[in-house]
Amino acid sequence: MDVFSTPSAGRQRLFRCFALLCLILGTTVGAVAQDEPYEEIVVGFEIPKLVKQDMFVQFDGTTVYLPLTETFTLLGYFVEPVVTDNQIRGSLVNRSEKFSINLETFELKAPDLKYQLLSSDYYFINGELYLRIDLFQRLFALKMHFE
Repeated sequence: MDVFSTPSAGRQRLFRCFALLCLILGTTVGAVAQDEPYEEIVVGFEIPKLVKQDMFVQFDGTTVYLPLTETFTLLGYFVEPVVTDNQIRGSLVNRSEKFSINLETFELKAPDLKYQLLSSDYYFINGELYLRIDLFQRLFALKMHFE
């Protein structure tokens, strides 16, 4: 069973467009600290005919980590970073089916899903959670790719 219910016709179109999502490497902005394997780069975030915007992401030389809150906001999904209890909460297509990520234990909870994020699954800096690109499909049924 999928994590979220079957989308409406309008959302199905978004999912079809989202399947065509293309992240195009733009320019390297510069490395983070030398002892960290990540660098911040700018990529083009694109869903044809819907969204086209540059986005800062984290890159470790092989894998791209997208900012969770910014990515969902661009897609028009509800995401609420709650600083007081170290949680990120939100909902995707069906607002009654919510997810949460505990920023102390890095555990994701959603209907029919509990997932413990491994240290290689995310990058957390300055209050922003960056998730490995392939996890968006695995956890939220949002297929993305990076070129």
